[in-house]
Amino acid sequence: MAKDGLILVLDMDQTIIDSDPFFRTPPLNASRIPEYLNMNVVNILLRAAKLRPKKVKAIFLLTNNSDTQFVASVDSAILDLSKGSVGKYNTSESRDPDAKKMPQKPYFFDDIFTINHSMRKTKIAGISHGIKDIHTVLQMIHTIDPGYHSDLMKNLFFFDDLPQHKLHEEFINSLGGKYKDHYITIRPPYKKEFEDKTDYRPILKTLAKLENKRKTRKIKRIY
Repeated sequence: MAKDGLILVLDMDQTIIDSDPFFRTPPLNASRIPEYLNMNVVNILLRAAKLRPKKVKAIFLLTNNSDTQFVASVDSAILDLSKGSVGKYNTSESRDPDAKKMPQKPYFFDDIFTINHSMRKTKIAGISHGIKDIHTVLQMIHTIDPGYHSDLMKNLFFFDDLPQHKLHEEFINSLGGKYKDHYITIRPPYKKEFEDKTDYRPILKTLAKLENKRKTRKIKRIY
């Protein structure tokens, strides 16, 4: 399954968005969300979305945030920027039993696992995401063997503002660390007023290759 396309999994707070202002000023003012988005990450998502579903199999949100309204509003902001690139979450293609607990709307992401998701292996805020969580998310939109897939590390990119996660260790220790640069650490944790010094080159290089292959095939079909 994974060998057929790229899988992007992202944390949300201080990775996709500077969430701090929204925690300090309830109730939620969703109209302010776009100005606090990390556009370096969002632009990667927009490029990846154009390659769904063949070259990019799935784009997932795996977050320790429990505020379903905020999570849905961040998704809506990205969906608007994507000009309507609707993912599989909360559609007939998804088998996620928790989707009904979220605000009912079209979603950009193919699945969303908040900290309270019934199938999360790590349920305490601050506990690391691991490869088992990724398999759990994949099972929501694909029928897969629940065992370990050697090709998953190759095709998986994970984005988080913190490096001390179980998944980070797994990238380093699995397959001789061959795909350790597929763990994209947001440096520093994203804040609107700080310069983003993250090394996005591994994912940008991969997306560029996929985009070029798609363009080449189009030219061949034309001629």
